[in-house]
Formats: sequence, C-alpha cells, structure tokens
Amino acid sequence: MADVLSILIGLMFTCTGCLLLFGSSISADVDDQLTQDFKRFITVMPLREMFPWRITSMNYRTMAGVLQLSSALLLLLTSGVLSTIANMVLMVVMGVAMYSHWAVGDEINKLVPALICFSLLMIRLFLHLRHMPKDKKD
Repeated sequence: MADVLSILIGLMFTCTGCLLLFGSSISADVDDQLTQDFKRFITVMPLREMFPWRITSMNYRTMAGVLQLSSALLLLLTSGVLSTIANMVLMVVMGVAMYSHWAVGDEINKLVPALICFSLLMIRLFLHLRHMPKDKKD
C-alpha cells in the first residue's frame, strides 16, 4: 500500500512542482494566479529575516517548485532513507503552505489542498515506518 501511495504522491508533486517551475509555459492564467499568490506569501514567509539575502516572490516560488519536484522524483525512484527524507521535506513544504494561506487570511478552501497533501504524506510515512524491518538485538 505504501508503494502505491508513494507513486500517487510522487506523480502529484511532480505535476505541482512542474507547474510552479514552468507555469508560464503551461497556462498564463494559472501562472498569473501563482505569481499573485507568491507575492502575498513572501510577506509572511517563515524565517525570512534569517536569510542574509533578499528573497523575492519568484525565488520563493522556484524554491518551492524545486523542493517539490526533486522530492517527488526521490519518492518515485528510491526507497528507504531517501524516500523518507523526501517525504519529510514535502511535509515541511506543505506545512509552510498551510501556514502561508492561513497567515495571509485566505479562505479555508485555499488551505484544504495543502492539508490533504500533508495528511497523505503523514499516512505514507506511517505506512513506510510501520513496514520497516526491525533491528534484531543479540
């Protein structure tokens, strides 16, 4: 079951990562909406002041897309520790997405997709960790 869930989640985040990275080539309307959203999200980005350089909304969007696409590919192509790390990275990305929607005052319907993705990632992590071989103690 965890393998099927890994494939579905991997394909979903591959699509969303590509949309964030190559949105202008896919649909102008979607790209405009994403651009507007990330301009609002950058104002509430967690730990923004911690970075020594200025992060623009486009950099933030690119960073989210790269994290989603690379983690999705790791989920699809690897197993074990790498897929667990990719799962946790995606959970953090979805946590930041939920926080961003909440912090800018979006309605609940904008927050629900990130919440569903986060929940699927939690289920996948639980199933994966549950089926890991246990170390035998001598």
